[in-house]
Amino acid sequence: MKNNFIIFCLCILFSTTFGKLGLTVDDNYEKCASPEESFNTLDVSGAEIVTVNDTHSYLNGTAKFLVDLDPPWPIHFYIEKLYGNKWATTGVDRMFEDFCEDMHRPYEPWFKLMSHFKGCPYKKDELLVANMIRLNEFKMVYTPSFKGRWRATIEHYREIDGIRKKDCTRIYSEIAEE
Repeated sequence: MKNNFIIFCLCILFSTTFGKLGLTVDDNYEKCASPEESFNTLDVSGAEIVTVNDTHSYLNGTAKFLVDLDPPWPIHFYIEKLYGNKWATTGVDRMFEDFCEDMHRPYEPWFKLMSHFKGCPYKKDELLVANMIRLNEFKMVYTPSFKGRWRATIEHYREIDGIRKKDCTRIYSEIAEE
């Protein structure tokens, strides 16, 4: 217990010594599944990530479901950090057998975002509407080791004609001094 308190104090000391760090989410994202294995769940052409004053990132617009999405909804979520020119895994790597069950749990990091939307099931042509939902509002102290480029990958799976297919989206961000 005493060691945890000392580590916590050192983290606070380093974060204040090196200045305040902030997270900025890139305006663009990428699809990361190969054409042979991919399928499209959402049409996100009506949605955008808006960055204001290089410090605040928001999700705005609409996304439309292209298929009926019923539970279970298996998802794999992981975060990587860029070291030099190589992406390295971090401690965040989670697989959910049914994200429908987990999307509105208040202790999950995406709760604040997902609380703006209803839960599963989703019907084809149903819209998710985001009205300037802040993405980088995390109650977290970043130490200097957090500085740099990061990417979050969300893979979800669906069986189509007896073949397991994957939809994959990757979002990039930067943690830097404000």
